[in-house]
Amino acid sequence: MTKESDADLDPIDAWGGLRMALEHGDPAVLRELLDEDFVLGHMTGRTQSREEWVNDIAAGRAVYHSIEDVDIAVEPGSTAADAVVTARTMTDVTIDGERGRWRTAFRTAFRRSDGGWVATRTDGSGW
Repeated sequence: MTKESDADLDPIDAWGGLRMALEHGDPAVLRELLDEDFVLGHMTGRTQSREEWVNDIAAGRAVYHSIEDVDIAVEPGSTAADAVVTARTMTDVTIDGERGRWRTAFRTAFRRSDGGWVATRTDGSGW
């Protein structure tokens, strides 16, 4: 069995890597997977920059205990170097000390970068 190179990964694989980094609370990996100008749009309407979100995860203010994919869809972006992944999930998360299990849809825009994919924006919503 051969290991896939980053160039072989598709956007759904990129979402899987992001999901695992969130579950592991790994700030270094998250910084690699998120574009420097990444923006997170919460279902409340609040937005966070990459650094704000990653710092919240590193400090334990946002802990993703598990993210279970229920349904995943990928659609092309505006160019061949862009794609959007929508993952409907069951997400067990603690935010600012309050833990809950939510039906969360993560809509993440990805773009090709150095043969792989980086997330440029994620918007969360209920489903």
